[in-house]
Amino acid sequence: MDLLSDEFLLSLSRSHALCKCRALSRFSGSRGATQDRDSSSPLNSATAGHSDNGIETSFSQNGTRSATNSRKGRGVAKGYKLDREVKKHGKYKIMFAPGERIPMKNESEFSDGLSIVIKTNAEIHGVNRWRDVPMENKEVCYARLFQWFDIEGWSTDERVSMIVDSRLQTVYTRWRNTLHMEYKKLVNKGISLREVCPREDLSMTKWQAACDFIEDEKFQKKSRINSRNRKKKPFDHTSGKTTMLTRYRRMEKMVAAQNQPVNEDEEPPSEDAIIESNLGRRSGYIKGMGHGVEVVRGRQFSSYSVVNAELKEKLSQLETAQDKIVNLTDAYEEQSKTLKEQSKTLEETLMKLDDQKKETEACKEQNKTYSQQIDSLQCQMAKMQEFLQKFPGFHPSTFSGTAISGDCGKVGVVDGDGPRNSQSLEI
Repeated sequence: MDLLSDEFLLSLSRSHALCKCRALSRFSGSRGATQDRDSSSPLNSATAGHSDNGIETSFSQNGTRSATNSRKGRGVAKGYKLDREVKKHGKYKIMFAPGERIPMKNESEFSDGLSIVIKTNAEIHGVNRWRDVPMENKEVCYARLFQWFDIEGWSTDERVSMIVDSRLQTVYTRWRNTLHMEYKKLVNKGISLREVCPREDLSMTKWQAACDFIEDEKFQKKSRINSRNRKKKPFDHTSGKTTMLTRYRRMEKMVAAQNQPVNEDEEPPSEDAIIESNLGRRSGYIKGMGHGVEVVRGRQFSSYSVVNAELKEKLSQLETAQDKIVNLTDAYEEQSKTLKEQSKTLEETLMKLDDQKKETEACKEQNKTYSQQIDSLQCQMAKMQEFLQKFPGFHPSTFSGTAISGDCGKVGVVDGDGPRNSQSLEI
């Protein structure tokens, strides 16, 4: 288990280093040529030039300009991949397990969809948080999201809608933070903020609205406080696109597969207890687990205890059903074994009956041969009587003393005292 935990922490550190490299190279060319959507047509673009800071700027007919990187990258995510997959295989199924805020499957696609919806459809002008977004704009975002995903319990379970709204709030906040990072990069490079849009997936109108929000005194004060607090973190909670809960699920499967308890009565400590005892716990948040796990608060203990009792009862029923299945399987195997033995005995009996049938047929053939031989002998004896009656002094009673010599076809007549009148007769 220590080896697996070390591998888990090593993968987290590697992911964090990779994310840092991506953050450093994001503005220097990894995003590709970025231009304002409103000035991207050939009619609006007039001239292009290079600034001293290495960022290419294009001037439109209305006097505004947008910054473009000389290096082309992957381009803007517009959801084309999700459209293709939905057209080919249907909508993605999104289900949330009890106590979790990360989908049981299709988490990566769901995260991509949330990000695309916020970047392309969410309102920025005059809005500070997702909950402040007008309901009309939220409905547009929801409709775009439902084009790709079939969220189970959206219309029936309030918890599911709260989870989705919470995820949208997180993505919205991160999108605003990304724009803030772009803002600070332009400030450091000395580029005019109101005339240059640093991203291709953002219109000039939305960029100016983002600048208004960033330059607000309340936001600046909150940003300074959060920057100081972020420097106090003992570890970085960055795992790239893969969520911490997803990595935890993978590690949990490996640990469960390798470390089975020796005795069935003994249960090893849970991973949640180990993480909580080592990293600590704050109100509404478990350190090391991100925002993917719901924390049980004091007022929720009663409802969760009921749910746990129901789960235990269902688990007991499942174990009983499994025991019945095992017993039925054993009985079936025993019955199958008995049937195989009976089938083998029946085959042996059939083989014996077949042998007896063959012997009976052979005896019948032999009896038939004997019967033919007896008929032939009787016929020969009748002919001999007729032949011997031709001799004088022959009486049928003396035929009992007639003997057939060893040579075929020769007969000798004898009496009780020895041969009296012996002749060789040809039959």
